[in-house]
Amino acid sequence: MSFLYTWAAGKVGWLAIIGALLAVVMFDQVSVSNARAGADRARTELASYRATQAEAGRLAERSRRETEQRWTRAVEGVANDGQKQIDVARADADRAGVAERRLQQRVSAFLAAIRGAAADSGIAATGPAAADPAVLLADLFGRARERARLLGEFADDAHARGRTCERYADELQSAGGH
Repeated sequence: MSFLYTWAAGKVGWLAIIGALLAVVMFDQVSVSNARAGADRARTELASYRATQAEAGRLAERSRRETEQRWTRAVEGVANDGQKQIDVARADADRAGVAERRLQQRVSAFLAAIRGAAADSGIAATGPAAADPAVLLADLFGRARERARLLGEFADDAHARGRTCERYADELQSAGGH
């Protein structure tokens, strides 16, 4: 019986070893299966993350382009309006120049009339000083006129450019430029 017992014990030992090996193999199979499922979940999550990031990138780029277009439209509108104001100021200056030239012609005619009247009156000229007041008046008028013209052009141009700059800043702020 002891032979039978040893033989049965040997078989049970082998069965236990085979069972343990089967358990280890089954455990490894479950681990591999779980690892594959985890890897599949990770791939799915990564693909979803990449898609989300790509969409966020497209939305950010679209927003950037829209903001740039708003700014561009605002700047172009302000620049066009500013140029129109400058053109109006220059046209006004040109009209003022025409009026000033007419006035200069009248002053010249007046001075010529004074000289002619003095020559016809028979009054003897007392020397160079007799003509000086009229010439001095004409010279002063001419210089004042030129300086006033230059100052007017500068003021009109500076005013139009300043208003354009202010509107540019206001438009950028309202267009989302903060």
